[in-house]
Amino acid sequence: MGNGVSVAIVSPVLYPGDKSANLAKMEQIFEKENGSMTELFIFPEANIIGGFWKDGDKDYKQLAEDVPEGESCQRICRLAKEHQKFICSGIIEKSGGQYFITHFICGPEGYIGKQRKLYVKKPSDDSILDGGIGIHVFDILGHRCLILACADILLPEGGILSGLEQVSLVISPIDCFYENQHEVIKRIMRVRAMDACACVAAAFGHDPNADNQQVLAGIALNNRGDILAFHPRPSLEDRILKTTLPLEEPKYRWDGVLARSQTLLGLMGDKS
Repeated sequence: MGNGVSVAIVSPVLYPGDKSANLAKMEQIFEKENGSMTELFIFPEANIIGGFWKDGDKDYKQLAEDVPEGESCQRICRLAKEHQKFICSGIIEKSGGQYFITHFICGPEGYIGKQRKLYVKKPSDDSILDGGIGIHVFDILGHRCLILACADILLPEGGILSGLEQVSLVISPIDCFYENQHEVIKRIMRVRAMDACACVAAAFGHDPNADNQQVLAGIALNNRGDILAFHPRPSLEDRILKTTLPLEEPKYRWDGVLARSQTLLGLMGDKS
């Protein structure tokens, strides 16, 4: 196998609070993709429960499951085995009286591992959700990979940690972002890819109350911060963005320093 890994960044219409409908949507997608050469499928943040909504804590408790023992995770494992694919998906996990936003990866051989979201709320927020501790590296198709969900990659610490872990791919399930936020997301993601010195693939959710306005479906970048694929979509349409990521062996790059400096100058408005 070459270094290129074929990825599907999946941005489906989600059904808040309806795990059965969201899991059925995933199964429908894989039925349509049956026989495709795509190796890795990435779904948006907490896609199994349908994303997030205002005052959702009571619902999140009822929707929470164990990972990997819960029925939803086991169902995704069966789906990955049946179609011989790698799948990254997310749910609310319950563990020892705590609740986490957790994303997990299943592959052709079954369950691979999970990552609890680190930054789940502002310090002032009162929520049942807790942040995870530490990041976990997984081997996918012979490459070191990890998961950074939403704020974990939008804030700078995640990209730096990824670089120190010397991974080749950062998988990013993310919540909904609107059309007027797209340029900011592009710039942030470019910097994070350079910080991590890794390819980045991010799948975005949708807002069911967005009245079909444009939201971001997905973005993919190489380890130099070049955008390989970028796709907005109407909020009420399913989209799958496919690309091949040129994964390389992890390494530190001196030229990344200059590239980051130039990008940061651009963010601050320096046009020179």
